[in-house]
Amino acid sequence: MLRITRTNDANGSLLQLEGKLIAEWVGELSREINGDLETAASIRLDLAQVHFVDRAGHALLLDLLQRGVKVASCSSYLSELLHLEAI
Repeated sequence: MLRITRTNDANGSLLQLEGKLIAEWVGELSREINGDLETAASIRLDLAQVHFVDRAGHALLLDLLQRGVKVASCSSYLSELLHLEAI
């Protein structure tokens, strides 16, 4: 299961993800974010409560990072997986 909680503020949208980002939920997250990307809104992801990412979830996160989505926080597991600098 993946829970997505959105918070909007002056800096754009923060999406807090909790659970597992697996193929079954990739489409849901994509739909949630694509509208913001089309309007050039700033998007940040809080991945601190994501416990597992499969190949499809990993591919989506890499794509989102390339498209300008920022990571607000994440576990060391995801930091390594996504090759992020210290957050």
